[in-house]
Amino acid sequence: MEADDWEELQLKATGTIRLCLSDQVIYHVMDENSPKKIWEKLESQFMSKTATTKVYLKQKLYGMRMQEG
Repeated sequence: MEADDWEELQLKATGTIRLCLSDQVIYHVMDENSPKKIWEKLESQFMSKTATTKVYLKQKLYGMRMQEG
């Protein structure tokens, strides 16, 4: 794969990742320009594996309700 193709692929991946993020989350990665750096930043921010985090996420999951309509 040539350098130009690789750069274009990275730009597309970066754009796709950013489109999937909410406004509150994108704020954390708006200065990053490569998909790898964005992913690493998101992982360090949100992939905490402590027991407290797991309990919090389970409570949040179990408390979810489907909206009518």
